[in-house]
Amino acid sequence: MGEGHRRVYYPGIWDESEELEEYRIGGYHPVHLGDYLANERYQIVHKLGNGGFATVWLAHDQVQKRYVALNIICADASSEDCRELQIIQHLMQNHDQSPEQTHIPLLLDHFRISGPNGTHLCLAMPVAGPRVRDFARARQSGRLPLQLARNVCLQASRTMAYLHASGVCHGDFHPANVLLKITNIDSWTEAEVYERLGDPLRDVVEKISGETPGPHAPSYVVKPIDMTAIDEQYLTQRHRTPPPYAAPRTHIRSQSRHRVGCMGAGLYPLRRPDGREPVPHDFGTPDGTIENIVCVLGKLPEPWWQSWEARKDNFDEEGRPLPPAPGGYALLRINLHYALSHLPAGGEETVFPEGIAKLDRDALNARVAQKTKEPLPEELSHLEDLLSTMLRYNPAERISVAEALELPWLSNVPW
Repeated sequence: MGEGHRRVYYPGIWDESEELEEYRIGGYHPVHLGDYLANERYQIVHKLGNGGFATVWLAHDQVQKRYVALNIICADASSEDCRELQIIQHLMQNHDQSPEQTHIPLLLDHFRISGPNGTHLCLAMPVAGPRVRDFARARQSGRLPLQLARNVCLQASRTMAYLHASGVCHGDFHPANVLLKITNIDSWTEAEVYERLGDPLRDVVEKISGETPGPHAPSYVVKPIDMTAIDEQYLTQRHRTPPPYAAPRTHIRSQSRHRVGCMGAGLYPLRRPDGREPVPHDFGTPDGTIENIVCVLGKLPEPWWQSWEARKDNFDEEGRPLPPAPGGYALLRINLHYALSHLPAGGEETVFPEGIAKLDRDALNARVAQKTKEPLPEELSHLEDLLSTMLRYNPAERISVAEALELPWLSNVPW
């Protein structure tokens, strides 16, 4: 909602729900449970989610007798040259029934509807389950089992290879954009949908003026399904793929081609128990993100290093962290081996040893040096070999996804 804009609706009670002020001309289409769309072909059953440009509904296809994820896009974003639709149609032109393609939610149908807020593009997609990130965090252990994590990484890598071969770059690959699949949902009755995914919860929409919300807004909004609460028996070990992972060159406005740098940053949190990335990020400042990258991967190559003005604040010209200013924070030069040494091997749950935060800078540096000399367990050693060939500054030095699939950590995944 823009600055100075007066609210029309009282705020909703759920953070997960859409912004009610977007129910306006050019915005969301008002939807109610039980509505029928596209000549009564799709019946709205539940709500899957929402974003800045669409609401997403679980709908039942009365013709094909299946459930779909129905994306109803805002009128202002429903142009003829919709980028998402173009990419999906491009992939469908190369449809070959390959196993990798089954991990991509291809378009089942698309159509347009007209309503009080304009004309909306609607995309019917296969129904997916919880985001891998959210599903892992909801588990008692806070992580995916090792075998499942490696299976998901393998499938995601194969999918990336397929996308690259099709001329498509994902550009935002991380655990929040990898979804698990629901088993045999098309066979569920509506009653079973509510039993297994939860009954729809409604929140009445009220205008501040006291007028009825229609016609531009629905009479109520529906809370999205909490997919993390779904019983694991209804999930498969298959997945579907829909700024902290941006390369440092993005922040310093340098141009170069890339291969699988962001994929390496995406695989690491899938394997790590708490889902963190290999390089800590700072959403507030690009310089903070680059500082952390340099602490892990070392000095930026030229001309990036000289282009980064903030380097002088915390690093010498060799890329070594400077001693902290009085009252400041100390940067620590670590490496990928050290980061991996704290991952649990097999079924272990311990991550970081107690008391590490109490060590001073010199003691931490000594610990890094010690841990770097210690060999990793075989599985983590293979993961180091994989990530070290992906997380390279120079795009030309990074391996392709196809080459990554040949390395032991992915090629030796037991099914």
